[in-house]
Amino acid sequence: MPTFGHLRVCDITLSRVMEWWAEMCEKTKPNGERYATSTLELAYVHFGSFLRTAVKGATKLLPVHPFDGWDVEVPRRDRRVRNIWEQERVNTVLAAMPERERPIGLVSATCGHRQDEAFAVALEDVNRFRKEITIRHQVKRVGGKLVLAKPKGGKVRTVRSPTSPRPPLPSTRRSTGPRLSGARAVTRTGTWCSPTTRAA
Repeated sequence: MPTFGHLRVCDITLSRVMEWWAEMCEKTKPNGERYATSTLELAYVHFGSFLRTAVKGATKLLPVHPFDGWDVEVPRRDRRVRNIWEQERVNTVLAAMPERERPIGLVSATCGHRQDEAFAVALEDVNRFRKEITIRHQVKRVGGKLVLAKPKGGKVRTVRSPTSPRPPLPSTRRSTGPRLSGARAVTRTGTWCSPTTRAA
């Protein structure tokens, strides 16, 4: 970790760990967002495991674990059991959605798009012949503005197109920049968010 990279393992003390943790909880990404609870939890667990090895390993680089006796509240990921909807309920919700917004619900329910990815599906992302949708973008709010960004982790992936008879996706004619919106293409302008750019 950069915070401790210049230190010897034996110089990692509780006070330094507490300072690091306070900074981690307030730290933000280049786009201005704070790190997710899962990221903080993983950083705490992995760093603690590393220190535990330093205490119990053959070299015994640390006399005691810096976390011992430290009463810290570590953010925990939501591990509740998810309530998965039955197909009939999904169809009912899709049927109740406005026609313009229905494809967003369709790809979310059947293709595994995250919410922000569903908002960013473009006609050029849909391959009707191969029955695939390529997830290239997501819509994010940065500095109060909606911007286009790469998917989570910057990973482009391909998923199967919806097989449900409800409602058909638009035709994949070639076009520049349209977003999926009902049965027709609506061209929207968007600001690209890069790792080194913040929205003004």
